[in-house]
Amino acid sequence: ALPICQHARRRSRAADVSIFDFVRAALLGQALAGAPPELQALVRRFAMRFQQFTAPVAAKGVEDTAFYRYGRLASLNEVGGDPAQFGMAVRAFHGASADRAARWPHTLLATSTHDNKRAEDVRCRIDVLSEIPAAWRLALRRWGALNRAHRTTLESGPAPSPADEYLLYQTLLGTLPPGALDEAALAAWRGRIERYMVKAAREAKAHTSWISPNEEYENALAAFVRGLLGRLAPNPFLEDLRAQAEPIAWFGALNSLTLALVKLASPGVPDLYQGTEVMDLSLVDPDNRRPVDYARRAALLEALAALGDPRPLLETLHDGRAKLWVTWRLLELRRKLPAQEALSSGARR
Repeated sequence: ALPICQHARRRSRAADVSIFDFVRAALLGQALAGAPPELQALVRRFAMRFQQFTAPVAAKGVEDTAFYRYGRLASLNEVGGDPAQFGMAVRAFHGASADRAARWPHTLLATSTHDNKRAEDVRCRIDVLSEIPAAWRLALRRWGALNRAHRTTLESGPAPSPADEYLLYQTLLGTLPPGALDEAALAAWRGRIERYMVKAAREAKAHTSWISPNEEYENALAAFVRGLLGRLAPNPFLEDLRAQAEPIAWFGALNSLTLALVKLASPGVPDLYQGTEVMDLSLVDPDNRRPVDYARRAALLEALAALGDPRPLLETLHDGRAKLWVTWRLLELRRKLPAQEALSSGARR
């Protein structure tokens, strides 16, 4: 807020710009010089209440509204993120790591949480779209034509809206189950996507909302999802989607390994959200609150402990064993190294 006050003061054409000094002092909880203790307490109370109020307002206005409306690259629309920031330079990354090691060594390193809009592995897949813009543009054109018959024209406009349809295609690429699909797997995935899209539309508050649900739009949106994913074959869209998703999922899995490596080798305290030790293609809650098969993960870890050469794991990235191996080995390394040495070496690297 303070740089904003300074910026506003410089740009203001008003004759009296003292209002910006007042705003700055109020946000800092600073009373006027010589103010009695009672007034100082009131000013501090205002500043504290203002801070308590602005966080949920920002969360609902930005993360739970704007992030569902503006989906240029949905993987950027994450809690604490900025959709306008497409990565950072290597030098800037190392500078931030060194600063964290020196000033904030116990910062939480979280890549998936209970509150994220989509799990880290979904984001890593969607990130690949930023590297294939021409192929992505052509796919959107094909899918828009293929799925025209499934759209509904309402009095308020098309359903789904172009923004919701665009978000849907990114979501499908990010969550398509790896390997062969049978009718049961398709039905389970379709149900998850249908529930997610209705929630996303309500969060966007453009055509429906939690307070005032628009059943007509929501029913049309759900019907569109069912039209796209209603059957395995014949289904030209699903066939094309799977063909496009195969290389995206492969490079997305490599992104996931890199993300795990960077998180676990960086200064700070790495956090693993339930189930993300392996590949997890969950969406926003309640999708990411589904039961986790810890017995399977324990069995995989036991098998990895007996594995000699990990290189074959790269041939089956989608089963999550490679990600679990990277996570296990780096956590072991962090445990064995003295804390300060690990933080310092992470900053130097």
